[in-house]
Amino acid sequence: CAAGGEEAFLTQALENANNAEDTEKVPEGSLIGLCTGRLAGAGDFLLFLRSPLGLALFAGLPLAALLGWELLSRRRAAEAQRRERRELEAELRRMRSAAKPGPEPETFDLDDILSEKY
Repeated sequence: CAAGGEEAFLTQALENANNAEDTEKVPEGSLIGLCTGRLAGAGDFLLFLRSPLGLALFAGLPLAALLGWELLSRRRAAEAQRRERRELEAELRRMRSAAKPGPEPETFDLDDILSEKY
């Protein structure tokens, strides 16, 4: 408490090179500022975020979800390619079986056809 029983505060300037608290206490009446609200528990939440569990939950889980989504997307894309390849091979077999006998038909390499598409 300052002289006269009034609350007093130790301050530290942010804009100078002094890393220590100021030497004189500032009386409550000399403070300029307005408290417009407060978030109860916000400090506890920030401390939790700095803990190993908090870091795992708020950094590790989103990272794991992103990685899982990427792996799932790649798996679906590979399955779609396999399905398309099977359909093309089936169509090619149908076309070859429906071809009339005669001169040897031109052969196609399905890998070459697919590599041009992708």
